[in-house]
Amino acid sequence: MLCRTMGVSRNGLYDYLRRQDRDPDPEHEEKLEWVRDLAEASDHTYGSRRMAKALQALGYEVGRHQARSLMREAGVWVRYRRRYRATTNSNHRRVKLNSDPWERTGIREIGYCYPMGAGFGPIPMRGG
Repeated sequence: MLCRTMGVSRNGLYDYLRRQDRDPDPEHEEKLEWVRDLAEASDHTYGSRRMAKALQALGYEVGRHQARSLMREAGVWVRYRRRYRATTNSNHRRVKLNSDPWERTGIREIGYCYPMGAGFGPIPMRGG
């Protein structure tokens, strides 16, 4: 009857009463300070899982969900990795139409070299 007059569910009322009986966590402010310090030291790269592991290493009994709540309460954010983007042109082997093939290679003329009477054949010569 009381729940109906207050406009709350019976579950909500008993959950509220249970929370009122619980003592506040004396280490809560200390954990918040550690979360802020760890986030700053890691350059905001620690998510809730790594933050929970770090707090556990410091001796606090903290799970991933509590670490997430502490991070939210402390105002800590996570810098996410950048998405991979291809930075090269995938069509770099395509030959341009109406272009001189010798221009791309830097070869200006074909010369012949006959050292000491032995024929070697055509060799490319760079020049301008």
